[in-house]
Amino acid sequence: MLLFIAIDLPPEVKAYLATLQARLPDEALAKPKNFHLTLMFLGECDEAMRQKVEAALSKVSFKPFIMSLSRVGNFGGRYYTRVLWAGIEAEKELYHLQQQVEERLSALGIVVDRRGYQPHITLARAKSPGAGTALNNHGITGIEKHIIQVNAFHLFQSHLDEEGSRHEILRSFPASSATVS
Repeated sequence: MLLFIAIDLPPEVKAYLATLQARLPDEALAKPKNFHLTLMFLGECDEAMRQKVEAALSKVSFKPFIMSLSRVGNFGGRYYTRVLWAGIEAEKELYHLQQQVEERLSALGIVVDRRGYQPHITLARAKSPGAGTALNNHGITGIEKHIIQVNAFHLFQSHLDEEGSRHEILRSFPASSATVS
């Protein structure tokens, strides 16, 4: 099973991000229902590893915090965008949560991405050079600063089929209290 750990987004933020996609090529779009903020991608895991991951994640402790949409950016070169994303502005709590997740899972032998964590929500992924060029010329000039309350993170499974990917929450891991103080 293909697993990742992420923060799910509220429906109103997903709806807003979907409006930004109106200027983008259809073949490159991420599905709005799948919008999330990845904390760590695990890749293929068997059932025994999934159980170990759940046990490790249940030991992660964090307080609720807020984050917000901040800007639009991309991964790729000057002439060919591979991924167009919405950036996240967050307090140190997001980075602390992400670091705890990495530490707990690296203890299980799961390889940590050494490029450094850059919180983002994928809006589109180019599957061809033509789509990459269109993403370079996306025309999104600004982004509304939606506030996102984080009270939990989740272990997701990604199911791949002929219509793309579908994400399912396998388990949720709540913050130590229900509201930001």
